[in-house]
Amino acid sequence: MTVTEFKKELKGLGGVYLFYGEEEYLKRYYTQQVRQAAVPDEGLAVFNHVKLAGAGALDGLEGALSTLPVMAEQKLVEVRDVVYSALKAEELKNLCRVLGEADAGQNVVVLYASKEELTVQPKRPDAVSKALFAVAKPVEFALQTPAKLAAWIKKHFDKAEIEAEPELCFYLVSYCSGHMDMLTHEIKKLIEYKKQQGGGRLTKEDVHNVCCRVEEIAAFDFANAILQGNKARAYTILCDLESKKQKPQTVLANIAAVYGDLYRIKLLAGSGRSKKEISQALRMHEYRVGLYLDALRGRQAADVTRRMEACYQADLKIKSTPLPKFGLLASLIVS
Repeated sequence: MTVTEFKKELKGLGGVYLFYGEEEYLKRYYTQQVRQAAVPDEGLAVFNHVKLAGAGALDGLEGALSTLPVMAEQKLVEVRDVVYSALKAEELKNLCRVLGEADAGQNVVVLYASKEELTVQPKRPDAVSKALFAVAKPVEFALQTPAKLAAWIKKHFDKAEIEAEPELCFYLVSYCSGHMDMLTHEIKKLIEYKKQQGGGRLTKEDVHNVCCRVEEIAAFDFANAILQGNKARAYTILCDLESKKQKPQTVLANIAAVYGDLYRIKLLAGSGRSKKEISQALRMHEYRVGLYLDALRGRQAADVTRRMEACYQADLKIKSTPLPKFGLLASLIVS
């Protein structure tokens, strides 16, 4: 089922839906749409929106599906953080039995699977995918085409009353990313920047001054996710870089460069330099300096130094050992 087809499904929800695919932004958005349609009374959401996650999620699923909705016709059962591809044969069989026996009239079930938790090859689905497809309505949230993304981007700028030519919206996709989460971040930066400039027409120069190229976005987001302890976000970015055939040495160099900038900005800010003075000293746009300062808020310089040392050790191992290169980068997430 495509996203377009699922929009029609929202008018009469029922049964089990498997959300899978690479576009996390759309998965989150439509999970919220399901919530609004299936559990319209917020006062009853504590009873009628059951959230199951992690290792014990499947253990509680049968009980959650057997209970009746409270003062409503339906309840929503949302299941997250289950690595379906790693389920044992008996676990998968039991899961499919429970889902197959669920009352589709009173239950709306969303199995939310990230790309790491379930990878589906449409032309040659594996045994896990086939089993889940037999008991759930699969909804694929694929990456959007540049044309769709450009139109979506333009709507954001139109709403903010900022003039953006369609050609520039296409350019933003190629310059930044084809992922809606990353684009959302860059769009917000541009809107805020233009408002500070008094509005007006968006230009390529604005994009170059404020936005990061796709590899810079990934490196900054990766480093920032590690600093924040957001391992899931960091791992998602890393998998995306690997799928795009990025060289691990290049990925590591970009990440190390981000930490280098973070460290220099931290030291300059600690010496009393203003954002403008830091911008001039590093020849970095003032707006981007502000983004780095936000990422550093509450962080000690020693923390960034430790991350730089971890990058150095990872670089040595990448160059001197036969260990999987991206596996070594993944170790940065948990170091």
